[in-house]
Amino acid sequence: MIQQEGQTRAQFRDAIKKEIERSRLVDRVLKSKIIITEKQIDSFLTNDEASFSERRRLAIIFLPLPEEADARTTEAVDKQAKDIVGRLKGGADFGRLAVEYSKGPAAQEGGDLGYIAVGELAPPIEAATRNLKPGEASDLIKTPSGYFIFKVLDRQKEKQATGDASIREKARRQLFQQEMNRKFEEWVKELESRAFIQISL
Repeated sequence: MIQQEGQTRAQFRDAIKKEIERSRLVDRVLKSKIIITEKQIDSFLTNDEASFSERRRLAIIFLPLPEEADARTTEAVDKQAKDIVGRLKGGADFGRLAVEYSKGPAAQEGGDLGYIAVGELAPPIEAATRNLKPGEASDLIKTPSGYFIFKVLDRQKEKQATGDASIREKARRQLFQQEMNRKFEEWVKELESRAFIQISL
């Protein structure tokens, strides 16, 4: 994966080191100054979608790429995946195509994975299905392991009790991160305003 991104192992390690240094610097400068009150949490949960939990009923079509697949195999799987997407856009039945082509879970059930809590979805899957309405399928998702197509069969949202400790802790973390981002931007702007920059041509 590092090679696919055009980096060497040394460059990757250097980037991680810089990120750790940045994180420690931010911790020292900003974190100790941020306090999230219970009143802020109450307001956030009252007025924000964080007070709702969502589950999505998803179906999947998965076409795997064999390890160390040669160019011909990769091209064939790519062509098949794009053909399936084209057929779905033309009105073909997702479940039937899943039974016929998918090598993923629940293929014989039309790829129906059942209901999954949003918090349990891998970030790429959550992002790919976030704005889909029930009945809509995602674009083709290509990964090193193969090609994925998701369909949202249903969405359910439930109001959560604002007194629930886990919900309040989740809200606290989200508010903390928002405040961190805001203070970090202010801090960077302050540093830039005090910096002396000389450009020599």
